[in-house]
Amino acid sequence: MSTVLFCGPQYLNLNEKAGGVFKEMELRAEALNSVGWNVQYLRQDQTPDWDNISLVHVFMANESTYGLVKLLKEKKKVVVSPIIDRTEKESHLRILINIMSKIPKMHSNLTRAKDICNLSDEVVIRSSEEKRKLNIAFGVDGGVVVKLPYKRVDLTEEEITLKVTKRQVFFLGDLGNERKNVHRLIQACDELGVNLVLAGVIGNDQYSKKVKTLISQSETTQYLGKITESEKYKLLLESEVFCLPSLMEGVGIAALEALDLHCKVIISKNGGARDYFLDAVQYVNPNSLDDMKTKISAALNNKEKPECGDVFDALNLNKIGLETINVYKKVLCNEI
Repeated sequence: MSTVLFCGPQYLNLNEKAGGVFKEMELRAEALNSVGWNVQYLRQDQTPDWDNISLVHVFMANESTYGLVKLLKEKKKVVVSPIIDRTEKESHLRILINIMSKIPKMHSNLTRAKDICNLSDEVVIRSSEEKRKLNIAFGVDGGVVVKLPYKRVDLTEEEITLKVTKRQVFFLGDLGNERKNVHRLIQACDELGVNLVLAGVIGNDQYSKKVKTLISQSETTQYLGKITESEKYKLLLESEVFCLPSLMEGVGIAALEALDLHCKVIISKNGGARDYFLDAVQYVNPNSLDDMKTKISAALNNKEKPECGDVFDALNLNKIGLETINVYKKVLCNEI
C-alpha cells in the first residue's frame, strides 16, 4: 500500500476536528483511503518513516510552511495545496506580490505562497477560481484542479424527508473572520424581520466586537456559540435556509452539508463555489445588501426541494481519490 505524508502549518492542531485546513486534509485523506492509499500526518514528536513514504502533500502555502517545504524537498517529491482564500482580484494580488518581491529581505504570506508553489513538484487546487489566482496573481504555470470530496451525511432519506423546518436562516462558521461577512447577513435579516441563527467561534478583535454589538442590538438574531456535530445536524434539519455570504468562499463544506439535508442554500458568488454547487443553489453578491435580502426572501418563499444529485455525484470519495492518486503517480513518474 502506498503512503503519502500530509503536512500542515505548525500552528495547526491535528487533534482538533475543526478548521478549514484540517477539514480539507481530513476529507482528502478519506478519499485516498477509499482507493487504497495510506495517509500519515507529520507530527513534531515523531520522525516520519521515510522508507515507506512515497511523497509529501503540504496544505497551506504561507510563511509558516516555507521552511518546512524546503526541508521536505530534500527527502521526497512535494505536492502543495496552497489554499488561496484571498478576497482581492487577481490583478491586485499580482501587483502586491510584484511590489513585495522587489523589496530586499521582505517576505509575506503572499510572496512565500508564490515561492512554495514554484518549489513544489505539483500544485493541487480546489477550483477553477483558485487556478486563476495561481496562474494570474502568482504567475505560476499549471496547477491541477482536484475538487474537495464530500461524504454524504449519515442520515437516512426518511429522516431527512421528515424534517420540520422553521422559517429561519442559519449560518455556521467563524463569525470573527471579516471575510465571512456576518455583519451584512445580520443587517439583511434584521431589515427583513427574518430569524437568523448563528453558530461558531468568535474572537475579541475589532471585527468580532462589531459583530457582537450587532447581535446584541438585533431582535431577530440568536447566537449559539460553538456547537456539536449532533447540534449542527439538528439545526440544519430545522432551518429552511442556510446562508454563507462570504466576501470570498473557497468551497463551503458547511453549505454542502446544508444542501445534503435539503436546506435552500445561498452562497457567495465570489470564489470556487460554482464548481461545486452548480445550479442547486442561489449565488449572492456579498457586497450588496439588497441582493442578499432578495435572495433570502426568494429562498424562504420557494417551497421546492433543491435538486442536488449531480452535485454529490461529482464529489464522490472514490472519484476524487482516483483523481488525486493520478496526480501523485504523475509526480512520482517524473522522479524516475
